Amino acid sequence: MSSSPARHHLVRTAAASLTALAGAESAAATMPPTFAADTTGPTATRTADLTRFDFARDGVLGTSFDLAVETVRPRDAAQVEQAVLAEIERLSAILSTYDPASEISRVSLGAAVESPELAELLAAYATWSTHTDGALDVRLAHVTRLWREAAQTGRAPTAAALRAALDQPGALNVDALGKGFIIDRAVAVARRLAPAGLLNIGGDLRAWGDVIWPVGVADPREPADNAAPLAIFGLRDAAVATSGGYARFTTIAGENYSHLIDPRTLTPATCLASATVIAADCLTANALSTAGCLLDAARTLALAAHHGSTGQLVIAADGQQFRAGLLATSAPAAPAVPAPAVATQTAAPAPAATTSAPAAGQAAAVAAWPKDFQATINLNIGSTAATPSGSTGPGGAFGGPAGGRGGPGGPGGRGFGGRGGPGGGKRAYVAIWIENADHKLVRTLAVLGDNSRYVPELSAWFATVGRPDLRSIRSVTRATRPNGLFSIAWDGLADTGQPVPQGTYTVKIEINREHGRRALISALLSCDGEPHTVDLAASVESDASKIEYGPKAASTPVTPPPAPTPLPLRGIPQAP
Repeated sequence: MSSSPARHHLVRTAAASLTALAGAESAAATMPPTFAADTTGPTATRTADLTRFDFARDGVLGTSFDLAVETVRPRDAAQVEQAVLAEIERLSAILSTYDPASEISRVSLGAAVESPELAELLAAYATWSTHTDGALDVRLAHVTRLWREAAQTGRAPTAAALRAALDQPGALNVDALGKGFIIDRAVAVARRLAPAGLLNIGGDLRAWGDVIWPVGVADPREPADNAAPLAIFGLRDAAVATSGGYARFTTIAGENYSHLIDPRTLTPATCLASATVIAADCLTANALSTAGCLLDAARTLALAAHHGSTGQLVIAADGQQFRAGLLATSAPAAPAVPAPAVATQTAAPAPAATTSAPAAGQAAAVAAWPKDFQATINLNIGSTAATPSGSTGPGGAFGGPAGGRGGPGGPGGRGFGGRGGPGGGKRAYVAIWIENADHKLVRTLAVLGDNSRYVPELSAWFATVGRPDLRSIRSVTRATRPNGLFSIAWDGLADTGQPVPQGTYTVKIEINREHGRRALISALLSCDGEPHTVDLAASVESDASKIEYGPKAASTPVTPPPAPTPLPLRGIPQAP
């Protein structure tokens, strides 16, 4: 499964994705005109000569890597991908705090700054710390370590220990802004080799060129990978980033704490559920979205507008939404039938989904699917290959363990941990579907893959579905998740949109990877009125995983930690 041209016109793909996921013509109406709409003259010739090529990897900067490039020939697109990965690896060697030989590790121990890249990034931290009145800080490495250790001991660190950790030598960590900085540099390289493209690393996106890309915004209250996005908008020659505590959190003595650390109190954030910001570059979008999770909504919107953001969407802890700019008028994602396709995922409704519904005379004897229950498949395909195909170096780009439950990820909330080299491994294709007791398809939950040409190689799912109508959206901006971990939800609906009755169903997972092996996982799931879990054994292409069945949680609960009152913000600029 290698990259190959997608023969459809890019803007037609964008419009189709918007219609499929938003279910409204108004979505297309919100998209500004693009050069590709011209059908005459040199622009039309340029568009006809270009083809989109897609690349997807895992383990890049400890998370997912998706690159779409418009070029004339496949080898030109491959050259762009390799140049982008090489730039990521070069910068990782400078900025990785997990590599004792990196420049930032040496500077943390007292050495002088040598590279212009590190000098520029440290200057950016100083600037944004001033702009946000201390909501961003580069000295959080040891503070985050104390909260990570608290997950093991079951006791929150004391205020005195946190203050001491802030000023210890070796405390530098650039996780909050480092990924955005690297994405901007990588896109600068790509821009010299291809007229247009889109780079998405872990939910932080940067587009270049005169092309509009449909982008969804993940809903922090519905964080599953197959959930409909909260909003869809068109991204052209700009960046978007999302921060939030819903993807990763630390559990201490049974209570969940956000992995986002507030430098003003040195405790986990408690203000916003998520903040999404569109900006001219990814570092700015990262700075504004990260700080936005530590400020109230009004200050977040004012700060973002002052610094040139063209769109903001912030979700308060109570679920209240605040929108501005492009994200104030973006189309909501509210299809009549849940569409499981988001980001690099594709969804295929069955031609005629079949449930295990009883005969008409027995209808009253069969219990309905419990209200507000759902099954969540937590699939781990992040570390099965010791040396993944395409890996360009040892260790993670920013190294260290990926932040998941029980681990905070990285200081400032945008960790770079994970396995595999900066080049990562080519992403597996995965299909997840539900069958009834008669082995008939009930629901296709998700198909993870970036190229429809290779989806039929998921032969078990493809044979079950027949001739699927594949639909996808280009990318989704979301809080960064650990590498290779996917959460897929089933709400008890069939592909027809009708609820199924209680009963025993089969969850099937098929995985196929280039230069890897095919895996088919099957598990019986009893869907009744009681919550329970089902453990999934590791396969040749996946680690041990789990299915959780029970009442649907509105959002991941986060417990406000005992903390000193933060200092009042001063000097926050107001929107002009």
